[in-house]
Amino acid sequence: MPTADAQPLSAPQKALRKLGLVRDIDLALHLPLRYEDETRLTRLADARDGDVVQIEGAVTHQEMAYRPRRQLLVTVDDGGAACVLRFFNFYPSQQRQMAVGARIRVRGELRGGFAGLTMMHPTVRVAGGALRGRSRRSTPRWPGCRSPTCARRCWARWRRPTCRRPFRRRF
Repeated sequence: MPTADAQPLSAPQKALRKLGLVRDIDLALHLPLRYEDETRLTRLADARDGDVVQIEGAVTHQEMAYRPRRQLLVTVDDGGAACVLRFFNFYPSQQRQMAVGARIRVRGELRGGFAGLTMMHPTVRVAGGALRGRSRRSTPRWPGCRSPTCARRCWARWRRPTCRRPFRRRF
């Protein structure tokens, strides 16, 4: 039971407690669940069903389908094979980003099926420039984060309060 002089927890402290990070050692041992390699591009012809791959290609077709609910279907051709990207939740800015003729870099799990190769809700970036992760070999993914942006934002937000002041010892 909290004492009368206990201060309420701040938002970062509540988030840390929700993740089970209560003690100093918990924060030190909060390691990523896995690391994802974003330094390689894979050709669709070389990829297998179930692989998490990163491809780069041109958008050849874009369609909004209403099969049982609204979906954005985008076909990407990497020069050797084609893949359909399927989005159930999307914004108009994403539609414009994946316009026909645009070159994009896509990362996700490849699935085979009747319609050929498919990715459901992959990570999409505009192609061009150096491959992400050249300075660091892989991107960490922590448990509880659904996307790379979420992981980076959460880690930066939770790390900040503990780095500015020393750990308080509880013995």
